[in-house]
Amino acid sequence: MLSACMILLLYPLIADIRKSRFYIGPVLICTLILMGIGIVRGKITLFSVLTGWIPGMMMVMMSRWTNGKIGEGDGIVVAAMGMLIGWYEILLLFSQACFLSAGYGLWLMVVRKSGKNRAFPFIPFLFMAVLLFLFFGR
Repeated sequence: MLSACMILLLYPLIADIRKSRFYIGPVLICTLILMGIGIVRGKITLFSVLTGWIPGMMMVMMSRWTNGKIGEGDGIVVAAMGMLIGWYEILLLFSQACFLSAGYGLWLMVVRKSGKNRAFPFIPFLFMAVLLFLFFGR
């Protein structure tokens, strides 16, 4: 189902990089289609759907508590991915994406001399984390 996450991430990835915007419609439609395919093929269980969205919704709540310091769209994408791959796998991917984005943030501060409050998109790091898991496993 990680390859399904790649498909799910493509549109938000491009929109996040090019326009710094998030459009929920394509993510919702893609998630429903991929969930349907996964359920029919027996790759997605009801348990993974019911528990997989929780980490993403926690990100959405953190976005609201921090007045948008964390993107709400990022939380929605994490919730959608979680429903496809389950809560444990999404936590692994999310932690890997956090490490990648922290490295990038550190590079921005040290090499580029950017301020610590500079914003950058998170979805590309989720995409890179999925790539790492696809090629190197857990």
